[in-house]
Amino acid sequence: MYDSRIPTRKKGGRMMLTAVNSSGEVVSLFRSYTRAEAISLKEKGPYFCRECSETLLLKAGTKRIPHFAHHMHSRCPESYENESQYHLNGKIKLYNWLRQKGVTPVMEYYYHEIQQRADIGFIYKEQSFAIEFQCSPISEDLFYKRTQSYLQAGIIPIWIIGANKIKRIDHNRIALTSFNYLFLSLYERKSWEILAFCPNTMHFVFLKNPLPYSTKNTFVNLQIKPLKNLDLSTLLHLSNESSSISFQQWQSVIRKQKDFAAVRNSSFGKAMLAELYNHRISPSQLPSEIGLPVFHSPYISTPPLQWQTFLMMDVIMKKKTFTISDAKTSFYKRVRSKSISVRRFPLFDESEEFRAVEEYFSLLEHLYIISKTDQGGYFVSNKLIFPYSQNEQVQYDQSLNKRFGKYIMKQASQNQFNK
Repeated sequence: MYDSRIPTRKKGGRMMLTAVNSSGEVVSLFRSYTRAEAISLKEKGPYFCRECSETLLLKAGTKRIPHFAHHMHSRCPESYENESQYHLNGKIKLYNWLRQKGVTPVMEYYYHEIQQRADIGFIYKEQSFAIEFQCSPISEDLFYKRTQSYLQAGIIPIWIIGANKIKRIDHNRIALTSFNYLFLSLYERKSWEILAFCPNTMHFVFLKNPLPYSTKNTFVNLQIKPLKNLDLSTLLHLSNESSSISFQQWQSVIRKQKDFAAVRNSSFGKAMLAELYNHRISPSQLPSEIGLPVFHSPYISTPPLQWQTFLMMDVIMKKKTFTISDAKTSFYKRVRSKSISVRRFPLFDESEEFRAVEEYFSLLEHLYIISKTDQGGYFVSNKLIFPYSQNEQVQYDQSLNKRFGKYIMKQASQNQFNK
């Protein structure tokens, strides 16, 4: 029985390639059926959904490949996603690729123990895997529920987003929506990764180690690999790679944020600007050390320039000596007041947003801005410099890049807590 609060699908159901007949046998439309063959198969029905047992339609039109679909107003959880031809083609090509790699994949495998169907299920080195090729938005709650169901059953989910859902800005910058961020994984605690696949071009797209500089926009190490050249172990065991982004590139976008912070509709809100002005600080005068990239920054939805500015005002400029505990209290006070927003990732349970703050303080220590006290706290050893002219801004940015740019980007591409 289904919860009456679940909305019904009004525009028809999800397209599927498998169903069961009256004898309980699985019927697959995976191989290429002609329209005439599909119509003949249709006459041998009825066919039923393996999850909800509702009767299904066998559609054999001229625009799409033959497929099963739920009736209108279905309450089956599997009927809510409107599957596209792009999705169907992707499943088929991933299935064929897995077969070529020597495994035995099952299209639309239904896991009875969790009452959940994957796009593709397979076993590799005695471990069960479930591929979810997602080409249309679903809620964070549903994403999390499906992920946890797999993990609790000992199945490793491989979430792959349709490449048509990735918006590129240029060669190493993309715009990530909250839906895109659901696919972010931290593999072996060494490397951030989003997997995308395009069935039209037959390419995998690897979005590695994103360094967000705004709520949506992020630098990323983007790699495009042909499906035919990709080894299965590469997909399942991803290596850690250094950032291909230069610190000068990072500084360029942060400088623009500082210069245009006071402009209408900027990411800086009125409340934050008012706080800065109360400290007699203009956003364009923020020090070069404010707005640095750190490895765990994806956990924080608020741009680095802003959350690091809050730390500057609340801790670094406010106290003669301070501790990590002081910084933690300040940070989560800002989270509770919604000045800072954090993200949750369904593919791993840890909430490690504060590690971004610890990494930032470690950077400031290496940059000789703060030093440790004998008691394990910190004090400001070299005051932050607020440039008052454009020439000074350029001068300080260039100096930071020359002295520490490579070190900063190296640290931003490595998990310092995985040692």
